[in-house]
Amino acid sequence: MTIVLQARNVCGLLALGADHLAHQGERCESRAGPVIAVPTPVMSVYERPTERVLQSSRRDANPFFHLAESLWMLSGRDDSAFLDHYVRDFGSRFAETGGIIHGAYGDRWRRRFGVDQLDAAVRRLRENQDDRQIVLQMWDCRDQAHVVEYLGKVQTGENDLLGSWRDRPCNTHVYLRVRREPAGHKMGVPFYNLLLDLTVCCRSNDIVYGAYGANAVHFSVLQEYLAGRIGVGVGRMYQLSNNFHGYVEVLNVIGDPRHLLEEVDLYEEGEITAMPIGEVWDCWDADLGIFTRWHDDLWGLPPDADWFDYPDGAANLWFPTVAAPVCQSMWLWRAGRRRDAAEWCSQIEASDWRQACEEWMIRRINK
Repeated sequence: MTIVLQARNVCGLLALGADHLAHQGERCESRAGPVIAVPTPVMSVYERPTERVLQSSRRDANPFFHLAESLWMLSGRDDSAFLDHYVRDFGSRFAETGGIIHGAYGDRWRRRFGVDQLDAAVRRLRENQDDRQIVLQMWDCRDQAHVVEYLGKVQTGENDLLGSWRDRPCNTHVYLRVRREPAGHKMGVPFYNLLLDLTVCCRSNDIVYGAYGANAVHFSVLQEYLAGRIGVGVGRMYQLSNNFHGYVEVLNVIGDPRHLLEEVDLYEEGEITAMPIGEVWDCWDADLGIFTRWHDDLWGLPPDADWFDYPDGAANLWFPTVAAPVCQSMWLWRAGRRRDAAEWCSQIEASDWRQACEEWMIRRINK
């Protein structure tokens, strides 16, 4: 049977997932080392998926990487160079010859199959909010001989099942549904909020770095982006993990899951809040393009460079007030300018991202 774990946000689900592994998991081998795995699929239900930033010192998540990779995906990129700034050996572990990440979700969402799947999904759900045929595809089973040209780039079939790759998608499909949630009555007539629910299917899910780490951020950002462009609210997120596991070595570092269960949820306590990633959704993709060009220029600067300001005129203020200072902070940190990095961390407007980034730096300074 399928196990269902449900919590307010990713912080609660990490604790529940680790506890479930401790009680129901079995030790087995994987290509990346011994794991503790649950012998049945597991469904994780996020009641508030936009509360996506882990705060646990035991987990010690890299918030800089999680935010940057989410934007890398929505940009449709597949280059490891972007991600190497945040995890230095990412490309050496996962990229093919030439620095391309074969399994890059964003490239598959936006161009790999000859269509921008995100634009198509938005268009269909704007036209018909009862559409139940919206599937985003990440798994590529095309024949090697298949060729399609899209946006001037030739795509060749790259069979994930039969090919030999350093990286292939763990998450294979996303399903979308607009749901009507009762919201009260006006003049005796019921009215509803329209909410976008997202279900993501994963063939193999490490709960620490995958399910409740990077994936919780990637897919909730995707969900919020799509909901904003469709013109509805963010609903629940469902994460179906066919193989739900944790690597023994990593689980040992996190320690007894009871300690995770005892940690205070700063979202629930009201000490941090989630800031919307957009307001002017028709301009969001244009703002993303400005951000990625600025980001690439930033990381091309020498370590002692004078400051490189973010361009004026963003319609969506989340980019200059959250995304940019997060990336600026890491650039300064990598340049060895830790005092400057801490100063830019303090300017991150979203309290959840600011808290996580500052704590990440403090833990390393205090080592």
